[in-house]
Amino acid sequence: ISSADLMFNEYLINLNHSDTNQKKQYLHEVLKIDNSFDINHPIMQLALSNHLVDTATSYLKFLPILSQIRLWYSPNEQSSENQGSQLFHLDYSDISQVKVFIPIEEIDIDSGPLTFLPAHISKNICNSIDYKLTNDEVRVPDKIINSYINEKDYCRAIGKPGDVFFVDTSNCLHFGSRGATKSRKLLMIQYISPFSFSFPLNYKN
Repeated sequence: ISSADLMFNEYLINLNHSDTNQKKQYLHEVLKIDNSFDINHPIMQLALSNHLVDTATSYLKFLPILSQIRLWYSPNEQSSENQGSQLFHLDYSDISQVKVFIPIEEIDIDSGPLTFLPAHISKNICNSIDYKLTNDEVRVPDKIINSYINEKDYCRAIGKPGDVFFVDTSNCLHFGSRGATKSRKLLMIQYISPFSFSFPLNYKN
């Protein structure tokens, strides 16, 4: 966590002195870790730790592929309307996956936390509105979601640095980074199957 915090601090210092070229102004990608990343780095060691890998394996029923590691920063500046991943959606990387979310700083309701619905509720809603996993960015307005459930059914990833949240974002409708009064710093680690839609049909590694 301390290693990630140092990276965030460096990013924010640079951000204050230059314009950001981030694709999403509400969700900045501070660090994108790929195959060239040092396997001995503390963040990589965390992603490969028995606790995280065993938990993902237990849920998915097979040893998964470590697909992505991201450090995300959400300025959470107020905007006129929510857009993109600030609206309810499913991730189409796989039919099931495990994303691990770890706060770098404390996240509370005022930090625009990751908000998701349990899988069984998400399934009922998706069946009712004929929501399908697709490469298209399908977003569902709150008005439609709330016609099926109450906001009390929302689950929020609120916690302190080092807390760990495991979410199947292919099966749990979710959103994040909505305008709030506090910024948010988050580590995300993704585990998927060898048959993920992210890979070409002739994928070998």
